[in-house]
Amino acid sequence: MTDEEKVYHPEEITDNPLPSEQTVDLGVSQPTTGGVTSAEKIADNRLPSKLIAHETIGASLNTKSRTILAEYTFTESGALQIGKYINGVSGDLRITPDGLTARDLAGIITFAIDGTTGDATFKGTIMAGSIITNSFYTGEITIGGADNESGLMSVLDETGVEKVRLDKDGIVVDGGKITVKDETDSVIIDSSGLNIGNFPSGIVSNNNALTTSSTIFVDMPDMILNFTLAKQSKVLIFAGASGGNLPNSGYAILVGLMLDNVQIASELILPGYQWSGGVLFMTGSTQTIETVATGAHTIKLMYKVNGGTGSISTNKKILGYVVLGK
Repeated sequence: MTDEEKVYHPEEITDNPLPSEQTVDLGVSQPTTGGVTSAEKIADNRLPSKLIAHETIGASLNTKSRTILAEYTFTESGALQIGKYINGVSGDLRITPDGLTARDLAGIITFAIDGTTGDATFKGTIMAGSIITNSFYTGEITIGGADNESGLMSVLDETGVEKVRLDKDGIVVDGGKITVKDETDSVIIDSSGLNIGNFPSGIVSNNNALTTSSTIFVDMPDMILNFTLAKQSKVLIFAGASGGNLPNSGYAILVGLMLDNVQIASELILPGYQWSGGVLFMTGSTQTIETVATGAHTIKLMYKVNGGTGSISTNKKILGYVVLGK
């Protein structure tokens, strides 16, 4: 069959409605008048106004009253700074996990609390109605003053009874004791009073018969004491002796108490009287409190004839000192 003999038949195409022909319910009713459809009038609607929250009032924060109502937790590295440090203008306060630090306008730390050790350092004065602590260290403690003339420190026992009271009138120990120690840790004052035995002291005595006819003071052999003071102190110095004139001499004996070769206190005048078959000895004593300087010192007894050229004699003698303190 040739091309001319071919027979062609048309392809059948199924009808498909155009999109515009589909019925769509837009949910809008349009009024009609006399077969004329009118467009529905749509009322004007304003755009919503922008709302700005000037205040927040919640369970944990009230910005109106500037009040935090609940606990807030910072992160491990969280910190809080109050104020801004400007040299010479303003200081600041910083709270961190390491502690609390405040600086003044000169950049000097005025107080700090170490969050690890609990140590606290304050540049200024600390004032409190009461302080309860296991230990307290400071360079200076002042109780009372212009705003608290009746400053008071009270120590109570385990039953709450006051045992020691320190106020502007002095110290009162009620049923307790006071112990005072010197630099060598020796107790010099305790509940029984002043402990003289712990004061630096010295004493020498003998009954040797000594005779002289000197009209100027000469040393009594073996009646010498040496001592050294670490600071200027009051020293009690005392002496005693007995003596008199030998038979047929008629003269008295004078005994002098010397500190560093300078006579102190009153001379001992021991007149003595000739006694049938021997000598009647008279006894005397003297004492004085001297202010003695720091360093080494010597005290001793000296004696001489009280006028004339006769001889005198001594037997019992004593010499001593006690350092009383400053």
